[in-house]
Amino acid sequence: MNPARPEWQVVVLTGGGSRRMGRDKATLHVAGASLLDRTLAGIPADVSVVVAGPRVAVDRPGVRFVQEDPPGGGPVAGLEAALSLVTEPVVVVLATDLPLVGGLPMSLATALSRHGGQENGSDAVLAEDASGRPQQLCAAYRTGALRRAIEETGPAAGGAMRDVVARLRVDTVNVLGARKGTGGSPEVDPTWDIDTPEDVQRLTEILDQIPPNP
Repeated sequence: MNPARPEWQVVVLTGGGSRRMGRDKATLHVAGASLLDRTLAGIPADVSVVVAGPRVAVDRPGVRFVQEDPPGGGPVAGLEAALSLVTEPVVVVLATDLPLVGGLPMSLATALSRHGGQENGSDAVLAEDASGRPQQLCAAYRTGALRRAIEETGPAAGGAMRDVVARLRVDTVNVLGARKGTGGSPEVDPTWDIDTPEDVQRLTEILDQIPPNP
């Protein structure tokens, strides 16, 4: 008997300008792997992944790419384009620069499924970072509700994710320390996004402390 197919997919947004980093973050290699590959590493192999942004080389097989219109049109435009390839009822949306996110996407999808049905429950579950701030690009959304919110917000190009999320019924979850395989380090925040060369240096130091998988 075949196992049940996961009822969620993942969208990763990679089309940002990254002014503080000074280069494309998706292809930035840290300790032998790109930030995008590290973000994708904890997603189960049977979960479909769509990347919104320029096509780049990735280790994970089967990743589909779609370009926002216009290119560089922002996260809402990228998300709108990616949703055209999403067929499951739940979609986990991630930024490209979450190298410590680990298995958190599955945890978010599971949390949303526990927050009631589509009629009376939540439309989204957002991960909270170490400071308690909800992360719109580390979150699980009900696909239909997210599509409607984008449509109601107006033109996707140049749109703000906060305006889209404001139209949804949102819950949050504190995920600090949820990532497995970090050796129990209290410094690891699975929602930490890499924005600067200093962040890259700190990430390298953290990765050096994480024991390799057996």
